[in-house]
Amino acid sequence: MMGNFFSHSGDIGDIIYGLPVIRAKGGGTLALFNYPGRTYQPMTQARVDKLYDLFMYQDYIRDFYFSKDKVDTSLNGFRDHLRNGRNTSDAHLSTHGLSWEHRVKAWLKVPSPLFTTEVVVAWTPRHHSFDFPWSHVVNTYKNRITYLGFEDDFQEFTRKYGKGCNFYDAKDFMTIARVVEGCRLFIGNLTSITAIAEALKKNMISEGWNKVPANHFLRPNALVLYHEDLELPELCELA
Repeated sequence: MMGNFFSHSGDIGDIIYGLPVIRAKGGGTLALFNYPGRTYQPMTQARVDKLYDLFMYQDYIRDFYFSKDKVDTSLNGFRDHLRNGRNTSDAHLSTHGLSWEHRVKAWLKVPSPLFTTEVVVAWTPRHHSFDFPWSHVVNTYKNRITYLGFEDDFQEFTRKYGKGCNFYDAKDFMTIARVVEGCRLFIGNLTSITAIAEALKKNMISEGWNKVPANHFLRPNALVLYHEDLELPELCELA
């Protein structure tokens, strides 16, 4: 085993937000393990398999695997650092005494976009503000939206906010990242796909979550919003 060893037992979004630590430390091995009660979904070999191609494509990940045993490291202590306005990447960096500056530049890369699309939407039924204007998003960008996520969530999103999105059934996270890379604008709530969009530093509007305002990444082409006071950008004006 070469280089530094890191482990994580969080949800997939948490793990993605933790990757700047591995890059800042010069790279290393990452093991994921299940820790009952810590996550919304248990970590399994199948979930690691869906992450494998994306993570191993990063030049700072030397090995990546699922561990059936608990293999805790300080990277996994990020929950103790979620305070003082830190986002989840800052909390991870703080576990190693590292500056927030290590998450300013994109920390994920992909071979190429899978295809180009104007808007990518990722939405799940949990983690919402009180009145984010999803219907306005659908009406404004109708028929120019690619929806990424589970089909059941897509059907619920359509029932709530109207038709106008094209569903794309991505089977793994490399595919998801390549679709996100090909969009002009990403819009999502607190999901692992939103974490990927941040890691790629895409033009982004993310829906804030009222309970835990923990993922604000302040940069010129990203907004975190909680309410319907939203003027959507003209897509032709986005770089």
